[in-house]
Amino acid sequence: MMDRRELCLRAAGAGLAAGCLGAGGAGACLAQTAAGEPPKTPCEKRLEWTENWTRRFFETLDGQVDAATRRRLMTTNGRACYQESHAGREVQPMPVDELVAKLQAWAGPDGCRRDGDTVVFTYQTGPDGGCLCPLVEKGPAKLSPTFCLCSVGYVTQLFETGLGRPVRVALLESLRTGGKACRFKVDLA
Repeated sequence: MMDRRELCLRAAGAGLAAGCLGAGGAGACLAQTAAGEPPKTPCEKRLEWTENWTRRFFETLDGQVDAATRRRLMTTNGRACYQESHAGREVQPMPVDELVAKLQAWAGPDGCRRDGDTVVFTYQTGPDGGCLCPLVEKGPAKLSPTFCLCSVGYVTQLFETGLGRPVRVALLESLRTGGKACRFKVDLA
């Protein structure tokens, strides 16, 4: 079964291939490097092209599309990411405390905390921070915080699937908003 990181890496790989084809074939991805720098591999050039395209796309999205539409687009994509990465897995809805315990087993005791009708869910890849999404963790340095709304959709789908009912999710912090982790408030009521 594919986890979210592997899914994102495969999707990025497909985007890299499509990007080079759209840029005039593999030869177009082999641009010259600055004097004194070692030549970049075709893979490095493709990754650089994809990162620039992604950064530019989100700059365009932020400048041309209202906040509510951006949120709807990105959360819908995040839900689809969850569904695709968990395709074929049967998940039976469970009580809140059981889901919280499962998430704590994966994210650590501080990674998922319940307080009444609210759960704070946090994920990061290490003690110094990090994000599960490779486009954020290793991607463009100036990637828009709009991108993080994708994770809002992912976490919403995670909890709605696990609980078998609707929830509301708010992003409290993320790497792109200046945080060291991705932290979400899940309203259960």
